[in-house]
Amino acid sequence: VDYLKQTPLLVLDYIVTKDIEEGEEIFLDYGHEFEEAWRRHVLEWKPESTWKSYMSAKDFNLRVMEDRILRTEEEQKLNPYPSNLVFRCHSILGSKTMEELRSLIADDNSNVTFAWRIPTKIIFDYGIPCFVLKRISSEGGFLYDVEINVRGTSEDGIVVERTGVPLEAFRFFDKPYSNDYHLETAFRHFMGLPEEMLPRAWQDFEVPK
Repeated sequence: VDYLKQTPLLVLDYIVTKDIEEGEEIFLDYGHEFEEAWRRHVLEWKPESTWKSYMSAKDFNLRVMEDRILRTEEEQKLNPYPSNLVFRCHSILGSKTMEELRSLIADDNSNVTFAWRIPTKIIFDYGIPCFVLKRISSEGGFLYDVEINVRGTSEDGIVVERTGVPLEAFRFFDKPYSNDYHLETAFRHFMGLPEEMLPRAWQDFEVPK
């Protein structure tokens, strides 16, 4: 094996000096520079103006499932969704009519028919662009009439309509690079080690200029 071509890795073994109780939290020391950088970040950090309407897709999806209601395109003109989110319909709506899907839902349920994630197969469905045209009262909630862009953008896509679509067929996603950890003001710093944890021989070098 040519070890020179391998990426060097540093592996640390942590050896406990006392028993760790169930639920006890273990902290790692990233060194003085990290702590000092974090202290400055906390003192100097200021919220951005765009954060007033910010909500992650994960939290917003939970709210939607609790409220059991979606806004139509017309309603969004006066009450828009957070600007960091995109709205999608499950991709199965692009290939199957609601008549076909209703039989699947009857045999199974909406959550399985419109599965956004299949953990056993590590499969995710990121949906297709769509617009809610109408909200219809139904037993236990609402159903929706939607317009779906089957192939990407409106310029080259094929638009189809689906009626009576259940809430489980819709989901919000974060726009690329819109998560809080992508913000310019997010805290970023390398994770170091306290100098006393490193052998003296490793510290005996000059920092390149």
